[in-house]
Amino acid sequence: MRVAAVQLNVTDDVEENLRTCLRLIDQAEAECAPDLIVLPEYCNHPPAYRNAEHCFEVSEPEDSNFLSAISAKAKKLGCMIQVNVTTRHRNNAVKNTNTMFGPDGGKMGESNKQFLIAGENFFMEKPDVPTEIMETPFGNIGMYSCMDGVTFEVTRSLALRGAQLLSNSLCSFAPDEDWLHLPVRAAENKCFVVAANKVGRLVPDGLLEAIAGDGDTEDARQMMGGGASQIVAPDGTVLAHAPIETEAIIWADIDLKDASLKGRPDGSDIFADRRPALYAPIVSAPETRNYVEGAAQIEAGVWGGGAGDSIDHPIDHAVAAVQSALKNGVQILSLPELAFLAGGEVTDVATDVETSVRGVEQIANILAKEGSDTLVATSIPHRDGDNVFHQGILIGRGGIQLRQNTLHCCGRHPWVTANGSEIQTLDTKMARFAVVAGGDAVIPESLRLVALKDVEVVAIPTQILESWEVKTGFLERAAENRLSLVVATRLSPAGTGLIVTLDRDFTQGTTREDGQRRTRTLSWPIAVHADRDAPLMRATIFPSASANRLCFIATDLVDGRPWHLAGAIASATPGG
Repeated sequence: MRVAAVQLNVTDDVEENLRTCLRLIDQAEAECAPDLIVLPEYCNHPPAYRNAEHCFEVSEPEDSNFLSAISAKAKKLGCMIQVNVTTRHRNNAVKNTNTMFGPDGGKMGESNKQFLIAGENFFMEKPDVPTEIMETPFGNIGMYSCMDGVTFEVTRSLALRGAQLLSNSLCSFAPDEDWLHLPVRAAENKCFVVAANKVGRLVPDGLLEAIAGDGDTEDARQMMGGGASQIVAPDGTVLAHAPIETEAIIWADIDLKDASLKGRPDGSDIFADRRPALYAPIVSAPETRNYVEGAAQIEAGVWGGGAGDSIDHPIDHAVAAVQSALKNGVQILSLPELAFLAGGEVTDVATDVETSVRGVEQIANILAKEGSDTLVATSIPHRDGDNVFHQGILIGRGGIQLRQNTLHCCGRHPWVTANGSEIQTLDTKMARFAVVAGGDAVIPESLRLVALKDVEVVAIPTQILESWEVKTGFLERAAENRLSLVVATRLSPAGTGLIVTLDRDFTQGTTREDGQRRTRTLSWPIAVHADRDAPLMRATIFPSASANRLCFIATDLVDGRPWHLAGAIASATPGG
């Protein structure tokens, strides 16, 4: 099928906005004759209101001229058109609504925005049912809106219920939508994404004071649509990309059957390997935080020198890594998975368990000799009775301080006979730590479970297999969960290890500590990637930044998630 995204500017004149939409729909038809056209969010009126009455007044009734004109255009052109407007409901309620019109002009489906941001929380109503999946001759489509894609729950739920194309209408100023939040939703679900955003000023002159209130109208005046509409393939490759500042139409030919393939290079399956029974906390009401603020900053390190890849002396490589880290003031060091074993492979469980025990002892002895509080992460094969686990560990000077059995099956570890069932944490003066090892690292639910334990720093000993993991995957796990990640990988052509941390001065719409105007971002993590030629990479991370999860007023990235509509995540039969 051929999909197109239309990028445009919206004013506070509803009739003018309709003319703009119709003009660009015709232009899209003339340029590429698409099967699906996606328009941005808030096509009828900007999300800026003087009061609730004004919001209701500029919203669309079900039989509005605006929606009727889009319906007629879909019928005339014989294509599907997704349009987003504010819609009127009973008791003067207003919702942010995507409507998909089919080639016959009929309504194929609707989706109401689930994760409201900032002022939307005061003017709009959240839905009480999940979005339906639309079956089309090309495949299954699921719609979502802007903030719905800044955390993983909405798109994950759609993909689990069968969506092969995730269709997103945006009204976003944030450049992190462009390089992070849009492409990662395709790659982590192995689905296509088509996203249409706004350009131009998001707040017209007549609404500046309504938005600013007692604040600075200049801040609202400078709020610009971020553009960068795009179409993304299931591997995270951007197939089409619009400019940042101008009207545009982008398009690509895609085959939705490609989104039915959920396999990884090591034989893992990103959906089949999930364990829905463990995810109940993700789809449950938020609990009171059990949070103890960690240090303002600590030094983290990643060993990128091929620790364990030596056939003859993998433990010596790990020892060298720890000695180098101690000399450089590193307080949390992550080694790759199975760092004590040659090639990171378990070939004989009994022998490799013994080898790993020796490796742990040597690392612990070095830390004890130096009197160091540094923690070292890796993973080991661990036998418990008749079961063999892949176990992530944190080693301190007293030996293993934290043990975390992997939660999910992983294709590259066929020797594992059992998995863990809960997240373990370790409290220190530096931070609350967790370990996410092996294949758990690419499953978004793993890191959400960690965040719900109020962890600040996560050590991730793993093996990177696909480039999206380092380009967007780990960055989004840090951003959407407000976590610092210390990621080490065995040598891989797909990418190197990295350290990801958080801006301590977070939350749009508030004044920075230094008094400067805040950069227009929603959730932009700070990442440092390892150099393939440098054995040790170090960076400062900020554990205490995890205390703040508000990306905007009334918009908590963790507790504000639409948990009540994400039941598919914890369902054994999400499509049933």
